[in-house]
Amino acid sequence: MSTDAWITLAVLAGVLAVLAFDLVAPTFAMGAGVLVLLLADVLTESEAVGGFGNSAPVTIAALYVLAGAAGATGALGGITDRLVGGKSRRSELARLTGGTAAISAFVPNTPLVALIAPRIVTYCRRTGKSPSKYLMPLSYASVFGGVVTILGTSTNLVVSDLMADAGMERFGIFEITPAGIAVAVAGVITMVIVTPWLLPDRISSDDAMKETARNFTVAVRVDAAGPMPGQTVAEAGLRHLQGVFLVAIERDGGVLQVSPELKLKADDTLYFAGDVGRVIDIKNMPGLVSAEQKHMLGADQPGSVLFEAVVSERSELAGSTLKDASFRARYGAAVLAIHRS
Repeated sequence: MSTDAWITLAVLAGVLAVLAFDLVAPTFAMGAGVLVLLLADVLTESEAVGGFGNSAPVTIAALYVLAGAAGATGALGGITDRLVGGKSRRSELARLTGGTAAISAFVPNTPLVALIAPRIVTYCRRTGKSPSKYLMPLSYASVFGGVVTILGTSTNLVVSDLMADAGMERFGIFEITPAGIAVAVAGVITMVIVTPWLLPDRISSDDAMKETARNFTVAVRVDAAGPMPGQTVAEAGLRHLQGVFLVAIERDGGVLQVSPELKLKADDTLYFAGDVGRVIDIKNMPGLVSAEQKHMLGADQPGSVLFEAVVSERSELAGSTLKDASFRARYGAAVLAIHRS
């Protein structure tokens, strides 16, 4: 092997390692690899930027725009809705994977998945089913359908362009169809049979948070006969409780922003979050009675939003307590729970 070949092999191995361990963004990793090959004189300037002149990336980019427009307008809603639904899990998978593979034969698979996946998630939420049982079969079905024609995947288009650049004849649209159909049919049948066994039911982090919220939250009501009506949050001693945070206040059907100066009124519903034992003790405070709610104020209520965030090692929050970081004052939010390792 030549020196250029060894350099190329080393760069490819490095890029794959970076992508596998998710050390940097994929676009940065690929760009850095091309730059190294350019600086090492393995690639010329025209070869380094030649991919931007290829028709395949432009085609894929244009289809992403169409997928976004179709998703926003619901133009293909009737078609995608027909891909789901059935009497059994396998009949649903057969419709989804078979229909997706058929469409993917003529629409590149990446934008096709971007178009269909959100509707699958919406369907699963509406019917109470787990999206994990459908999204991976959707992705693989689009790949299987992509090998039926030259239009099915960007890889086919790139290879066809490379053949033309090398002086060879381009692929015909249906040149690979006989072999592609056999692969697609075998793949779809296999997924319909084994998917119900292999893929577990999973729920999103937002749904998981809602399901477990009652384990560390409690709702209490301000007793009209107690001492708290007319007092501010700070005067009532609800501002700096040990291990417990006042998350929200519901009044007359609306949600109020919690602040130390906010005056409490009779029958206000207060939502607390924190250590399970201390949350339960809130009910024993004078002037507060149980609101007999099973859950905290849901993220779907007006004015209330639930977020899940990751604290980076370089974040200003790392190494400090919530109080030291002035979390509530800085973000206008309360922490419901912290998950570590």
